[in-house]
Amino acid sequence: MEKIRVVISHNDENITNDIADTINQLEYAEVVGIATNGEQTYQQIVDLKPQVVFSKYYEEGMNGLELIKLSKEQLKDEMPTFNIIADNSITDGDVIKMYQEIGNKLSALVTDPVIDDVVNIMKKYQQ
Repeated sequence: MEKIRVVISHNDENITNDIADTINQLEYAEVVGIATNGEQTYQQIVDLKPQVVFSKYYEEGMNGLELIKLSKEQLKDEMPTFNIIADNSITDGDVIKMYQEIGNKLSALVTDPVIDDVVNIMKKYQQ
């Protein structure tokens, strides 16, 4: 069985490592890329073509909406499912704009505790 390919993007190394460790413990998933800013994330999405992305909304270089728009333009039908790691600064308007851009490819807004959400999201994606 082919594993679900995941890219993680966050500027906090501890959060990134926690998510990566959690995903790599799942027998059906693997982390294929880790980025620390929006531009790196976009490049990894294009180059590695993951099925799932966990990305912080506000990152250096571009925000989640910009990342989604660029990825959609470049990948079209190969667009990954996005899970946005949100903090208190993300607005309802931001969420609506992302959903309008990619619809059901916006899977979830991930909040603290991040790890609980990650496991549930990956289980749902596997099914």
